[in-house]
Amino acid sequence: MTAVLAAFIRYLITFIVFVCVAAAGVVCGKKLRISKNQKLEENEKKEEA
Repeated sequence: MTAVLAAFIRYLITFIVFVCVAAAGVVCGKKLRISKNQKLEENEKKEEA
């Protein structure tokens, strides 16, 4: 029984790590996209002027 519980806890920790990595990827991707959009808008405004 303890082996089953130990395996469950191990997989639970692995799942939590993967969720954290995925969340970090989403946050970083969103920040990069916002930064890229701001640069594109600045370039468009310069071209219009």
